Amino acid sequence: LPGADHPLFTVPEGMMGVGMGIHGEPGIHDAPISSADELAELLVDALLKEVPQAVSALSGQRLSVVLNGLGGVKYEELFVVYRRVAQQLTAQGLTIVEPEVGELVTSFDMAGLSLTLFWLDEELERFWRAPANTPAFRKGSMTVAEPREECEFNVEQDSIPEATPASREAAQCVAAALVAARDVVVANVDELGRIDAVAGDGDHGIGMERGVEAAAETAASMLERQAGAGTLLQRAADAWADRAG
Repeated sequence: LPGADHPLFTVPEGMMGVGMGIHGEPGIHDAPISSADELAELLVDALLKEVPQAVSALSGQRLSVVLNGLGGVKYEELFVVYRRVAQQLTAQGLTIVEPEVGELVTSFDMAGLSLTLFWLDEELERFWRAPANTPAFRKGSMTVAEPREECEFNVEQDSIPEATPASREAAQCVAAALVAARDVVVANVDELGRIDAVAGDGDHGIGMERGVEAAAETAASMLERQAGAGTLLQRAADAWADRAG
């Protein structure tokens, strides 16, 4: 994790982590580094053991395949793995529809890949085949919309609703509670990260710290502007959600 002084976990020399998460969550187990064919067989075998209940029999089923490089695998290597994936699925009587092989979901410094089997029905296949044009994914051909010459934006005024004296008094109590929460979280950032790293990516402490500090700052600002408890809570919650990530 950026800023940490030790890795979340390590993989021994000559081994590979199997079942790792896209955010760096530890794998299910380590296994010796295999050939491309062996890796394809491991992935396909594991996924075919968890076929959805709606798929009564493999033969004749239509599916798509997403073989995703996590950032540190060359495209040539991905295609070598896909070759064996396709062979295995075809041997099971499955029909592959418009597979995707490439870097679709990546992670920092991650040398690895993931395999997704996407089981299709008539409606899903129509959507899967449809053209798409987004910043991160393009498929087929779409008619590009003509840009508008003028755009109008309505910016809401940052007004504070009038509050009763009782509500403003309650707002002071809420703000004090957020300050107390901030102090506890800041004092335990490292422990929250350590707990998260057991099965996650280890950033929970940092996220909580950013969120609670933003909430406490916003609460203080709301008190200065004579906001009531409801307004303070809503603005503090928005600030937490925006800053925590």
